Amino acid sequence: MKWINQTSEGRLIFKKALMLSNLSEVWAELASINMLDVMTLDMAEVSQIDSAGIALLLDLQQRGSARLVLASPPASLQTLLSLYNLTEILPIAKETA
Repeated sequence: MKWINQTSEGRLIFKKALMLSNLSEVWAELASINMLDVMTLDMAEVSQIDSAGIALLLDLQQRGSARLVLASPPASLQTLLSLYNLTEILPIAKETA
C-alpha cells in the first residue's frame, strides 16, 4: 500500500492514518525520499493521527533543509499541535484563495 506521494513541487502528500500501528510502513516509504527537497507536508487525506504520527512529523522537520509547513491538517492534528505547544515548530501553511 502506498502511504505517501511526492510531487515535483516539494510536497509530500500523506494518505490515510499516521498511527503507531502503521508507521513502520510509512517509514519504509520515507526511506527513499530526500527530505532536502520537501517543503510542504500535505495532510488533507490523513484520516487519523496519534502521538507517534506527530513524532514522525517532528523527525521529518529535523531532517529537512527548509522549514516545513503543514498543509490542510485535520482539526484533530491542529488540536494536538496546540496542546503540545508545537504550532511554531510545525506551522500550518496559510490557505490561499
